[in-house]
Parts: sequence; C-alpha cells; structure tokens
Amino acid sequence: MRLEDVWLRYQRRGPWVLRDTDVRIGPGEVVVVLGRNGVGKSTLLQLAAGVLRPTRGRVVDRPAAVGWVPERFPADQPFTVAHYLAAMGRVAGLAGPVADRAVADWVERLGLAPFRGARLPQLSKGTAQKVGLAQAMLRPPGLLVLDEPWEGLPRPGNWSPS
Repeated sequence: MRLEDVWLRYQRRGPWVLRDTDVRIGPGEVVVVLGRNGVGKSTLLQLAAGVLRPTRGRVVDRPAAVGWVPERFPADQPFTVAHYLAAMGRVAGLAGPVADRAVADWVERLGLAPFRGARLPQLSKGTAQKVGLAQAMLRPPGLLVLDEPWEGLPRPGNWSPS
C-alpha cells in the first residue's frame, strides 16, 4: 500500500494537517507511527485505513479488507458485545454462520466471554478496546490499523492477545 503525495486538511481553507506525505507499506510489514501530540498521527492512520480521503494525492493498493481500531472505541452504542460483533461481522460481509463462528473465536481469544451480554456503555475502556480489536479481526484483514492500541489495556504481562 502506498500514500503518494498526500495532503489533508479538515476544512476548505483550514490549516494543512498533513503535507506532501509519502508512505510505502509492504506485505507483512509492521509500521509504528510515533510523534508528539497534534502532529497528525491519527489522521495518517485514518487515511491508511480509508476512514478519511486525502485532500490531495492518493492512496494506492490498499487491501480490500481493512481492520480499523480507532483510538476511542465508540462504546456509547446501545448494543451488547455479542450483538455488536455479530452485526459488524455481517457489515464486513460474513454470512451468518461464518460471522457467528468468527465472533465466538475472537470473544474466546480475547477473554470477552464474560462480557457477551454486557452493553457497550457498561464496559471499561480496556474491555471496549478488546471489542474494537475483535470487530477489526472478524474478517481477516489485509491491513490492520490500530490507533493507540494499548490505551486502556492492562500492562503487558497481565494480558496477552495470543
């Protein structure tokens, strides 16, 4: 995947958030975006994931299946964990039984079984982040984009995604 000469601003005459940005990410490559607050890291990730479109330039060869986990999981929705994940599996194009199996697998793998019936607003930030990761992985992504993936999760050693 490539971002070629990408520029972005949020308003027509607003300041440029990104300017003249070129990025190349190869298959199987892991990329970490570092920088101080306000320099456009989340904006860059949203462009890579297809959440935003560049004002100028282009994104080329983005995989068809992209898993996106935003920094702040939208936990204010009136769904249970199980209903949210099942619906997201169907949005991702998975047929009923395939979606149900993927949900069951990721719920088990991420330790979400005790929360299947919990409503999203009742979840801790860390548990909500796990639900966000599960929804991103229901359909195996060709590109997985995680914005602040460890935010709200226990320190390493207390939890492992494998």
